[in-house]
Amino acid sequence: MKYMARALSLFAIGAIIALSSLRPVAAQTKDPSSAMMAPVYAAVIGETGAVEMLTNAYTSDPIIVDEFAPYEWSGPNAVRQYASDLRAWLRAGGLKSVHVTFDAVRFWDAKGDRAWITVPATFSFTINGKLGSESGTFAIVLVRINGAWKVKSSSWTTTSFASER
Repeated sequence: MKYMARALSLFAIGAIIALSSLRPVAAQTKDPSSAMMAPVYAAVIGETGAVEMLTNAYTSDPIIVDEFAPYEWSGPNAVRQYASDLRAWLRAGGLKSVHVTFDAVRFWDAKGDRAWITVPATFSFTINGKLGSESGTFAIVLVRINGAWKVKSSSWTTTSFASER
């Protein structure tokens, strides 16, 4: 019994020491700042055909991942090549009148000049004259360059697709 009391005392002392060494975590605001979200929205809206908006949203050497070949674009010409490939893919698939709506940011984190944001979106369109939609989530990495947030990488994951028959 004497050893049991001593063991409990040592455990309690260890727990107090461990807990006292924890640093408080800074409170994360509910949503990313509008300055962080501006390039996110610009990059995604740019996918509906606003190439200049798309170009201005990204860094000079981004990584873009999407659902059509070649599936990844990177380097200094990534945005322009992606925009060209996207237009070709939309034409080949008969997709027109593409619009996007955003859901609330699901997860995000920021440390210094880097941030990670996931935001669900739904694209609506016509496909060969019939209504369609595709929902999914963007995962975006941002970097702050000269005080402005830019998209360093973006990735789209489709979660559902629907089309009239």
